[in-house]
Amino acid sequence: MTTVEGASIDFARRLFTRGTDIFGAEEIKKAFDLTVTDIPPIPFTEEELAVARKRDEMLIFQSTGITMKKIHELTGNKTSDGKPLCYDIGWYENEPFYTDDPLRPGWRLISREVIPDSLNENYLGQTEALSNHLTRSVFAEMEMPKAVAEAIKEFCDQKEELEKLLSKDWKETAKRSVSLKINQLFRQSPAEALWSLALYERANRERLLQGRYNWTNQLSSRGYVVYVGYFGEDGVDVSNADPRDSRGYLGFCFSRSGELVL
Repeated sequence: MTTVEGASIDFARRLFTRGTDIFGAEEIKKAFDLTVTDIPPIPFTEEELAVARKRDEMLIFQSTGITMKKIHELTGNKTSDGKPLCYDIGWYENEPFYTDDPLRPGWRLISREVIPDSLNENYLGQTEALSNHLTRSVFAEMEMPKAVAEAIKEFCDQKEELEKLLSKDWKETAKRSVSLKINQLFRQSPAEALWSLALYERANRERLLQGRYNWTNQLSSRGYVVYVGYFGEDGVDVSNADPRDSRGYLGFCFSRSGELVL
């Protein structure tokens, strides 16, 4: 295992200065009146942060034990201007992805908008776009961690089988696809998608994903894949779709932990 020194918080704050594109303890406290203690050092190197900055990514800390329901409660379901944070939650207020699934704690680099190549693709097509994004962009000029290479290989090994299964049993395909390491590692969960949208809006008075949806790595109880976005004045919309679907407004936001080692 190779150990590298992560960037300092001061370096990160100087780098991520478009409004606020770094979200640590200060920003979380200001946005949600939530005190976060024992935040670990940033695990990304200065080089990694500089490259991520060029890709228009944000640096966000995800707190322990925060679910979508908790975010709803922390905000009173309001944005900074008093508009709804979440559009009608009726269909999913008892769904496990809303009530039980917490953020993965730690620092993450997250794309501000969906990856362009992921639009107009079904879930497997998006996963291929994710694989290409990792090899051609994220790790194009730096060593790829072993876990990333293994995740890409797992997808490549199963891709043909999953494509055949998709036309026969979409529910099983959805279940297996979201469980792929590549999707678990680099897509957001519904809670993480809402956390980044709510935090960014409260810090910058700006709504992300106003005309796009972010397809996540979690299923609804009906077996569809959950997506989050279209953040207009009526609030963040949450819905779910058959993995065969492909739409011009449905992509995914890239999300990366710094805990992956070489």
